[in-house]
Amino acid sequence: MLSNFSLLNCTLRNGSVGFWQVSPPGQFADNFEIENNVFVNQNWQGIHVENISNCSISDNNISSGNGLQAGIFTLNCSNITGNRISGVGPAPTTSISDSWAGITVIHNVPITEPLVISNNVVMATNANGIYVDGASNLTLQGNQLSTS
Repeated sequence: MLSNFSLLNCTLRNGSVGFWQVSPPGQFADNFEIENNVFVNQNWQGIHVENISNCSISDNNISSGNGLQAGIFTLNCSNITGNRISGVGPAPTTSISDSWAGITVIHNVPITEPLVISNNVVMATNANGIYVDGASNLTLQGNQLSTS
């Protein structure tokens, strides 16, 4: 299982997902840092990570003209700060429960570490700015959301 991983100062262009990490069921990777990267023209998600302890996603630029489903998607992960996301949507529905969002955070197991979503800028079309489901111990602070 991948642990102690850093993705720093990279440019990832085109494709379905810029970065994808899914840990095996019931197991958690540890110590991920995804920082200062540029993700351009992914057509599904910029960053997708699942089941990672001590995960930091910060200061990335994610942009697409192709209608991203999520700029950043996390399942059972934490700490999303200072990212700039544009090109999300339009979502297939306008339902508030639709997980299409600039930042999608889902927790389906108890997570003890604090979850911080702060100082992100999200510009979305017919989609949620930040979608959170099942998370606890959550701090939302200083985010700028613009949807049209």
